[in-house]
Amino acid sequence: LVGLLLSFSLSIDSGFDEGFKRRNQLIKFGFIDDQVFYQYTPIMNRRRWEAFSGAERALLMRSWEATVDEMRSFAAREQAAARDATAGKGVFFFAPPNADRKAMRQTLLQEQSALIEALGMDKGFVDRVQAALTVIDRKRGD
Repeated sequence: LVGLLLSFSLSIDSGFDEGFKRRNQLIKFGFIDDQVFYQYTPIMNRRRWEAFSGAERALLMRSWEATVDEMRSFAAREQAAARDATAGKGVFFFAPPNADRKAMRQTLLQEQSALIEALGMDKGFVDRVQAALTVIDRKRGD
């Protein structure tokens, strides 16, 4: 169920459709808050990765780097198309104004340090991600 809700539009558009109709449209609303964006990210078992030679790992990383932007664009297009199809089946989507999203983001960020510590995350990694997100926000004018 969590996967369904996180990928709601794609789920409705790709097989949940008949059950959706039989349940008299159990889900009627979708809330778009940009808390999740599915990106193409290759994941590999560590033991398998370590079994590759250095040259093989370098080849895999170069091939991923060469296609990652295209795959992420594809994922965004698929999600948008599925959302449109889902809306066509009677689901109403609400997206809060950007100011409300920013305010909620700031509220959530107040808890980030405690969460990082509780989960034993690498603070340096989180700082690098935050720096990259700040650059993206500035480019978008956020």
